[in-house]
Amino acid sequence: MLVEMYQALQVATHGKWDVKEVASDDLAWWVTRRQKDTENPESVSRPMLHQWQLMYGERDDGNFRRGAYLRALAGRYGDLCRTQWDGYRKIDWRATELLLAKPMSFLPWVLCECQK
Repeated sequence: MLVEMYQALQVATHGKWDVKEVASDDLAWWVTRRQKDTENPESVSRPMLHQWQLMYGERDDGNFRRGAYLRALAGRYGDLCRTQWDGYRKIDWRATELLLAKPMSFLPWVLCECQK
């Protein structure tokens, strides 16, 4: 199912990435996030960063690295809200939104650049 989704995205955006490798990285970061020994944002962000570099090109401007880390941090924050913090089972969506705003803010620009 992931392969088909990324294939559709590739067609819609005129992407040139390896669909199977991108789908594999997507699954890898979800698996990494669910394992106790690798649930930290640093570990989770690595396959996410690789996936974004495949899709949007190799860039060393810090946006991908920072964005992947913040996206992984938002996921970990949500996990902790739900499972670890007694009396605080609901996710603070405003905090999550703030964590995701920066990594997602550069993606429209990157998509436009990749289509040139």
